[in-house]
Amino acid sequence: MENKVAIAGKLVSKATAIMPIYGVEGLYAADVNVVRTSGVIDTLQCIFDIVAVDIGTKDNLKIHRLRKGEEVIVYGAVQSYRDEKGHTPLFMWAEYITLGHAVEQNHVKLEGIVSREPVHRKTPLGREITDLMLKVQCRVATNESQYELNKNRYSYIPCIAWGRNAKWAEKLQKGDKVSLEGRLQSRDYVKQGEVKTTHEVSVQTIQKMS
Repeated sequence: MENKVAIAGKLVSKATAIMPIYGVEGLYAADVNVVRTSGVIDTLQCIFDIVAVDIGTKDNLKIHRLRKGEEVIVYGAVQSYRDEKGHTPLFMWAEYITLGHAVEQNHVKLEGIVSREPVHRKTPLGREITDLMLKVQCRVATNESQYELNKNRYSYIPCIAWGRNAKWAEKLQKGDKVSLEGRLQSRDYVKQGEVKTTHEVSVQTIQKMS
């Protein structure tokens, strides 16, 4: 099933080493700000292995050059994992990252299985929304043996459809296979007086797969 993401933006944190994910060690993470055409900024977490970084030749220099303020272009897949607190943060598994500039780039192509019944609702202003959760195969691996080990693991990707897409998506059922295109976004919300940030795929087109 297809799972492709391309973003371009500015690093808002330097690349730092993180704990293993799905048993894969030697990983780094960095946050990237991506600006929408509306001017809204999405802050997206990218996680990657050093081999994904196409900058220079020495590993320590590659990480040193991924510093705050640098513009980057990143290609990879949307993934999630269960952290030590029981949360399932959404992130971009970066399979290629380099320094560079591209205009308004934030594009997701995703195929998956609807893992629970869609939730249809309306905003206070009356706009229709449908929340979907898609089950996709785990892509977090740096070599063939890790891919083989993780092939039966799955990520769960929250997606949000608006307007006409929301009306169509609310009719989906658990187990349906769908393909969609959209963007990876961050969204702030308030819970018990505290501002929190969630990440999801904002759906622009969606269709059912046979």
